[in-house]
Amino acid sequence: MSEHESTTEPTELTITEAMVENLTRQLEEANRSTERMVENRDQVLSQMSVYTRAINKAKEYITTAVTDGDLDADDEVVIELADIFGWELTKDVNVRFTITAEGTITIPLGKSIDDLSSYDFSAEITLDWDKDRQDWELEIDSTDIEFEEN
Repeated sequence: MSEHESTTEPTELTITEAMVENLTRQLEEANRSTERMVENRDQVLSQMSVYTRAINKAKEYITTAVTDGDLDADDEVVIELADIFGWELTKDVNVRFTITAEGTITIPLGKSIDDLSSYDFSAEITLDWDKDRQDWELEIDSTDIEFEEN
């Protein structure tokens, strides 16, 4: 036998009543701790729900006030609140575009440009927004196309 080898046989583990009682107490404390954590989690989730409703209500109020003109959308406080809460507030701005287009229309001999007034024409307007304006929208309410001969 080498000097590192043991000649003693393993001893049996004896579980005493005191050990069982100690483990039982530790298990009961762990259960109580888990119950407290679950209760705390439920309270946190409930409070988060209250805060979320309040934040959504504030957003609704501010959005309505801006839309109705009661608040200035460019006001620093409105902009800061939107930034803090990550809101994407928008406002509608009425615009008028004046577009001049030139081209050539081929018409039969004996007809004039005035004969075109009885036809319906349409024009499509597209805007090529840059990447900083991708969240902008344009809605065309009406178009008025007039012809004049150069």
